[in-house]
Amino acid sequence: MAAPVEVYRVLRVLVNEKPFPLTGLRGSDFLKAFLDIILCHYIAWARAKVYHHDLTLKDAMYRRFGGKIYGVLIDFNLATTDNSGHSGLERTGTAPYMALELLWAATQRETHIAKHLYRQDLEAFYWTLIWVCNCVGGDGKEIVGPLFRSFRTGDYLDCYNGKNASTRLRKREQAILVLPIRRPLWVIAQAWTEDLEDRVRRGERKAEGWDDPFEPDPQESWRKFCGILQSNEVKSGLEANGEEGKNMLKVVDDFLELAKRYSITGR
Repeated sequence: MAAPVEVYRVLRVLVNEKPFPLTGLRGSDFLKAFLDIILCHYIAWARAKVYHHDLTLKDAMYRRFGGKIYGVLIDFNLATTDNSGHSGLERTGTAPYMALELLWAATQRETHIAKHLYRQDLEAFYWTLIWVCNCVGGDGKEIVGPLFRSFRTGDYLDCYNGKNASTRLRKREQAILVLPIRRPLWVIAQAWTEDLEDRVRRGERKAEGWDDPFEPDPQESWRKFCGILQSNEVKSGLEANGEEGKNMLKVVDDFLELAKRYSITGR
C-alpha cells in the first residue's frame, strides 16, 4: 500500500461572471453602484477586518442581476487582515486616488507611516468621484484638463499639489470645471469637498506627526460620511437638478436605509 502523499499546493480555478466598468454608467445608476461599493467596502473593513488599501476607479465595477444594478469592488491584491501578519504600516495606494496625507508622506520618502486608516480609503472614494465628475464623459472616455492632469502625469509632489489646489478652489471655480453630464453628481462631490477640506485642515493643525492620527475610528468617519449625504445641502442641491437629481436623492435615501439595516450608521 502506497504511503500517503503530503500536498502543499492545491490548484484552484475560480469562475465568476464578468463585471463591467463603473464608468459605463451615468446619473442615478452610477450613484447607486458607487454607494453600493462604498457600503461593501465599509462592511469588509469594519466587520470582516479586510482592508483594501489600494482603491482606484478601475476597481469600481458593476453587475446586473434581476434587472437591477449592483456595485462590485475588485482587486484585493494588496488587502490585509488582522490575521495576515501584515503590519499595515507600509504606504500603499495609487497616486490619483491616495489620501492627501499619504501622498505627502510619499513626497517625504516615508515608506513606513502610521497604520493605514479607514478614512484614508474613504478619501480614495472621494478622489474617485472628483475624477469622474471632472474627467469622465458620458461615454466613459476621459477628458482631462490641466488641473487634473497633474493627478496622473506628475510625481507624488505634483499630484499632491494638484489635489490640494483643487480642494481650495471657490465653489464657482470648482463648478466650472465639472462636466455638464456630471453636474447632478457634483452636488454630492461638492458637499464632500467642503467636509474633506475642513477635516484635513483640522488634522494638519492638530497633528505634530504620525503619533496622534486624526480620526482613527472607522465608525466616526462613516457617520460623518452618512451625515454629508443626509445634509440639507445635498438634499436641496439634488432637488434643484430636475428629474435626475430626484432620482439620485432616492438612491441616497435607499442607501442610508440599507446602512441602518446593517447597524453601522451609529444611530
